[in-house]
Amino acid sequence: MSIFWLGYAGAIEPNITLFDILITKDVVAGEFAPEKPIDFAVLESNAGIRRFSAEYRFNRQSAAEHFTLNISVAPVGRFLDPSAYKQRRDSDAQGDTASPADYPSIGKRAQREFFGVGPGGAAYGVTFTTTDGQFDIRIIVSNLMPDGTEEPQFDLEGFARRLSERYDAKVNSKRSALNGMGEHISMVANSRLIHAPAAADRESG
Repeated sequence: MSIFWLGYAGAIEPNITLFDILITKDVVAGEFAPEKPIDFAVLESNAGIRRFSAEYRFNRQSAAEHFTLNISVAPVGRFLDPSAYKQRRDSDAQGDTASPADYPSIGKRAQREFFGVGPGGAAYGVTFTTTDGQFDIRIIVSNLMPDGTEEPQFDLEGFARRLSERYDAKVNSKRSALNGMGEHISMVANSRLIHAPAAADRESG
């Protein structure tokens, strides 16, 4: 399957499978410190959401203990509705409760989210829309660590920003290459049209 497709009015649009080369086991493992082996899986739900799951390995004392990174990619609007995002941000600004950390500068729009906090663990994340407005990406860290176990360091916002930048670089590079190819084909076609009458005149003469 191609990682790009021809969209509306001939625009080059990325396919969701592009993220298979942006979010890999090696890339994710390199984000943890100290770096240790991880269990990694790529899934796709029936709703068209592509999911990447990474499980950080450590010596568990119970089945409930974990340190998991879940990354979900979906068409824009699935995780971050533009109007709801604007309303929430405007409301926070008016109430003087917002901080820059709540709305990091990542992609087209982004916000931090908290899903739960409890004894020994938490679930939190960052959701952002890609700069080109094609996809929503939700990154969730969920952990429940035993006492005495060192929790791995993971820069959630930094990882999200680096993923956004890698996506932009890949998409822009591909679009530039394809646009350049289209310009070349157009120039060749125009050249043939210009020279065709001249050749016909020489033959008639």
